[in-house]
Amino acid sequence: MLRLSVHANSSINVQGINSVLNVWERGGWVPDVVVIDYADILAKPAVFNGDQRYALNESWKQMRGLSQTRHILVVTATQADANSYTAHTIGRGNFSDDRRKNDHVTGMCGINATPEEQEMGVYRLNWTKRREDAFAEGKCVHVAGNL
Repeated sequence: MLRLSVHANSSINVQGINSVLNVWERGGWVPDVVVIDYADILAKPAVFNGDQRYALNESWKQMRGLSQTRHILVVTATQADANSYTAHTIGRGNFSDDRRKNDHVTGMCGINATPEEQEMGVYRLNWTKRREDAFAEGKCVHVAGNL
């Protein structure tokens, strides 16, 4: 079963997501996967008075905590830096805002495509961070899709 909870930009934080999951769980439904469409625009954590950069780091830490305490897969997206537009393959240095995002994830993937690959609908996925095992940033898996 798929459940969807829709919220405007910056109107819910990780604590709010956790509250939604609590309500669903009391109703008998426990998710295996939570997808957050672009975590960088979540609302600041409750009672957090630090600047935006520290709030962003706290949100990423809380998403990892959500994954750990609920034993679920949390999937989200983030922006890469301006250099990623010209990079053939995105690497761990292509982060935007705060590199500490990389510290909190179990794995992070890059989505790569040359203009020719985009024209064919072919994309290359690579690990830019992988906590549990060795990886090589330059190794990619090719996928066909319509992003």
